Amino acid sequence: MAPKFPVPDPSRSYAWDCAIGRVAGCKAPPGSDLPVWSGGEPSLPGPKPGLPTIFSWAGTTCVTGSCGDLVDPGLLPAYAIVKAREGDNDGVVSVKSAAFGIFMGVMPHDHFDWTRTTGPSASEKASAWLFGVRKEPAERFHVHWLERLRAAGY
Repeated sequence: MAPKFPVPDPSRSYAWDCAIGRVAGCKAPPGSDLPVWSGGEPSLPGPKPGLPTIFSWAGTTCVTGSCGDLVDPGLLPAYAIVKAREGDNDGVVSVKSAAFGIFMGVMPHDHFDWTRTTGPSASEKASAWLFGVRKEPAERFHVHWLERLRAAGY
């Protein structure tokens, strides 16, 4: 991504699950970035003037649907290559590569799901029919997080 993508503030490079206490034994962010719980949900850290805040998510997919998503057939060749080299992935980007800045976690979506905004794909329909796997539509996920970012002052 370098040099065009900004380097995240080092004090804002951590796993969100660690910051909110879901993972024990990990390094929590500095005090000013600790989330405050309100209404059953932790607040996001607000922006810092002059420094980019980068939030990232990863997607994961698999050939059996057991991970919560069935890989789209169009992504199968790339998925297999990335899986062999870097492990879990969304069909294009590995989970390890997606963790950048404040890493918010892994969602059961393939790479096509993240960019589609017109309802479920054929693989999502097949996954629901074959395996009973139903997941939050990507567009609802995006709207939810845009609202949370707006509420945090972005």
